[in-house]
Amino acid sequence: MKRPRAVCPVEEFSRRFSMNFRKMAAGLVVLMLLTTWAFAAGSSEPRAEAQAADLTFTLWSGNEAHLTLFRSIADAYMAQDPNVRSVTYQTIPHGSYLERITLQASGRNAPDAGWLFERAGTAFMDAGVLLDLRSALNRHDFDDFAPAILSLWQRGDAVYGVPFSTSPMVIFYNADMFSEAGVPTPTELQARGEWTWERFREVARTIRERTGKFAYRGPAFDETPIRVMVPTMAAYGAQVWDDAGNVTVNSPEAIRAIQLYHDMLFRDQSVVPPGNLSDFFAGDVASTATFISFAAQLANVDWEWGIAKLPAGPAGQPGVIGQSSIVAFSRSDNPEVAADFVAFMTNRENMTRLAQFFPPSRNSVLESDTFINGNPHISGALMASVIVPSMQAGQVLPVHEQYANLLLTAQPFLDRLWRPGADVRAVLNELADAWRPIVAN
Repeated sequence: MKRPRAVCPVEEFSRRFSMNFRKMAAGLVVLMLLTTWAFAAGSSEPRAEAQAADLTFTLWSGNEAHLTLFRSIADAYMAQDPNVRSVTYQTIPHGSYLERITLQASGRNAPDAGWLFERAGTAFMDAGVLLDLRSALNRHDFDDFAPAILSLWQRGDAVYGVPFSTSPMVIFYNADMFSEAGVPTPTELQARGEWTWERFREVARTIRERTGKFAYRGPAFDETPIRVMVPTMAAYGAQVWDDAGNVTVNSPEAIRAIQLYHDMLFRDQSVVPPGNLSDFFAGDVASTATFISFAAQLANVDWEWGIAKLPAGPAGQPGVIGQSSIVAFSRSDNPEVAADFVAFMTNRENMTRLAQFFPPSRNSVLESDTFINGNPHISGALMASVIVPSMQAGQVLPVHEQYANLLLTAQPFLDRLWRPGADVRAVLNELADAWRPIVAN
């Protein structure tokens, strides 16, 4: 039996603290830079209609297949608008992306358009540094966009971003390990109408007892600490905060959900705990909740695997999605052209081409053969029965304009929460009290 890899607790704490502090500090720097950017937003003068334009587009992918496709879209756009002389794609590493694009803009070197994470969307919109794309999108069958997928990027009639990659969180599972434990797989439980967190807890406990291995690994405690709570809370109809500015992380539904997960972690010991590096993709864990892009990591494993929706709860079957959108920046020297290029890049034809790499936001593409049968790692049947419904009904991961500040504030409470014997209700009440002034403002 393969043993979980040992980690020195002191070294692990030091690593987690250092990494989290750097990430959260960087996030706060971005917020300060956005304020500077907002004061200058709109200061660039639009080009005259016949004046030549050179566009810069930022993204965090250096994948040559991605870049080749994006360059072909740019070539098609320049062919229809000869006043656009060039489109330059600028790859920025994922870890420093937000800092780099805000620094560029603050230094009057703003990109015209680019990619943006969902967790940064609210802050960028509220700072006034994104262009309203609605007029440009109206020329390309706007009603084809799935409303639930687009909603995060809308303010009234205005649209400030177009999701080009909308990835649902799903359960990947090791079917061989479920078989070894003599328990039904998530797919089998789903077919019986028994795929709930309560039932999963029972199955997970049995897997742990009979195989000695962990049954589930959730979102990472160190890299995405707020997301850890999302899969269970969504099934119980709970949120960490709502759109009205209310903190709901200590609602009865949230407490019930987190207590269940805490019991799985520390009472049953069926879930990979903080600091343990047991990895589903290495065959160490029976299941994990993550996004479909990770399916590529299973291409060469020697065990059978499957995909299922997230477990249900009292609020029904949850859908949770992570998003990246294409936006146009307000300090662009060519705002009208930048907005038009974003609309062209996300029209039905181009989004169909992008769907070979990125889960789309247009209903017509979601239901197309290109998307359903185009994933090299996931069968068309699973795409149709698990992935598409999870996208269409999903809620976007928690976002807020003060996300970095909320994360920094939450860290000491979350460190106390994810320990054996923690008083879940008391810690969540304290976290809610600490968050309220930030969320309300």
